[in-house]
Amino acid sequence: MKTDRFPVSGSLVVFLFSLLVACAALAQATSLPPPNLKIAFIGGQGFGENARAVLDMIRNEGAQAVIHQGDLDYDHNPAGWDQMINDHLGANFPYFVSIGDADKDEWDGPSGYQARLEARLQRIGIPWSGTLGLKSSLSFNGLFIILSGVDIRETGHDAYIRQQLAADNSIWRIVSWHKNMRLMQVVNKTDETGWGVYEESRLGGAIIATGHAHSYSRTHLLSSMQNQTIASTANTLHIEKGKTFVFVHEIGGHGIRSQELSGSWWASIYTRSQNAEYGALFGVFHYQGQPNKAYFYMKNLRGEIIDSFTVISHVNEQPSTPSLHLTIPNGGEIWEIGTTRTLNWTSTNFSNPVKLEYSVNDGSAWTTIAANESNDGVYAWTIAAPASTQARVRVSDAADGDPSDLSDNSFTLTDIPFTPTDHSQLD
Repeated sequence: MKTDRFPVSGSLVVFLFSLLVACAALAQATSLPPPNLKIAFIGGQGFGENARAVLDMIRNEGAQAVIHQGDLDYDHNPAGWDQMINDHLGANFPYFVSIGDADKDEWDGPSGYQARLEARLQRIGIPWSGTLGLKSSLSFNGLFIILSGVDIRETGHDAYIRQQLAADNSIWRIVSWHKNMRLMQVVNKTDETGWGVYEESRLGGAIIATGHAHSYSRTHLLSSMQNQTIASTANTLHIEKGKTFVFVHEIGGHGIRSQELSGSWWASIYTRSQNAEYGALFGVFHYQGQPNKAYFYMKNLRGEIIDSFTVISHVNEQPSTPSLHLTIPNGGEIWEIGTTRTLNWTSTNFSNPVKLEYSVNDGSAWTTIAANESNDGVYAWTIAAPASTQARVRVSDAADGDPSDLSDNSFTLTDIPFTPTDHSQLD
């Protein structure tokens, strides 16, 4: 009788299938950008030589996608614009657009900008949800991207942004729209979008990409957009839910304006007043082997780096388990009774008061040194304990004893004056 060489039971098949489903779910939940994923950000493009030179620079820099904050060609020519992108970047190059006010008249219809952008994404197999470029979201290589047409098309953009960010678990999220609030740009634009889209993006830990104001500018890390509250002025921006930054890029090839506004919340300003040249902002994600690290640089057509900064994303970062770690004494020390020695410990994700204890029988019984001590990692202990070669110290949460840690090995408490030959035994 013929038999299978490797019989598989039904229960094993079910188990293996369940395992595959679980692995797929885990992969989806932990989707990360590939190393050195480079994205170009632009706005305010046009059809001229400068616009084409910026596209060539994007290609030469090795960008793998463009996120465009609106204002495409200004000539109301969707076919010509699409052909320009194909000529310089390729027909299958990922290109994501949020509608600009210069695009709205030719946005709709089978030959409009939106239809051509949809066809591009369909060709390369990138799905999206919502109305592309107006109120839509998509994932690309570990980046979650929202494309909004706030103050141009559709309504309820702040609620949409809130809902989309809440439903996604990516560590990198980017919300792109065209228009501004007056204090979120430095040229001559007025309040147009409302603060809701800014604040919902901030609360969701998203990088905010805007255009419209023909210039480049970037804020410091902010904890309030409406109040322009600076969380940090460091050039490494630690973004999280509630803290992020905004940039304006509208110097992709068509017009640069002079600076009219300023403010302490701006980290970089680049306008006609600074002799600005056209260029693109590049973001390199999963930088230097670190998935939650990105390096950004704004490069112009003269080859100058106008702005550069690092971003570390703590969005959806799982908090580490609270822990305490006793470092001194950790075993082998010889301490004299009646002297004062320093106890040291470290803590992770834990700041509550601690309890300090000693044992002279390898942890079988404990005696309190300090019942409710500040968790600052250091305590001067004047030793009043019996002599022992089985001494240990324990540090723990003063409230309930968890977390805790004790000396890895026993140390000696002696009532005989001790002069060490190994000076490491002094501490």
